[in-house]
Amino acid sequence: PHSFTEGELLDEANANGWFQDNGTISTMDGGTRISDAGKLLESRGFQVEIKQGDTMASLAEQLAAGKDPVVPLNAGVLWGEPSAVGDGGPNHVVLVTGVKTVVE
Repeated sequence: PHSFTEGELLDEANANGWFQDNGTISTMDGGTRISDAGKLLESRGFQVEIKQGDTMASLAEQLAAGKDPVVPLNAGVLWGEPSAVGDGGPNHVVLVTGVKTVVE
């Protein structure tokens, strides 16, 4: 098991340039670039695989295989908050814990 605090992770991310603190987290003026995603996890011994083009089916397969997929998305769209949409590109990530499938 891994043991670390959020503060320790933030300090490490800041020290390595993986977190850009351009304001406060609540104003969405800072964060981690997509290109740096996973570096902090790798530094703590986690195995990271970065790929593009996942589908809901492939996310379900990853979950069934015991993996923990993290996907980028647009926070403004997710939260229904127009002020957080920015340029429309990914500006947040979520850990996928399940996929609901509908059989017709």
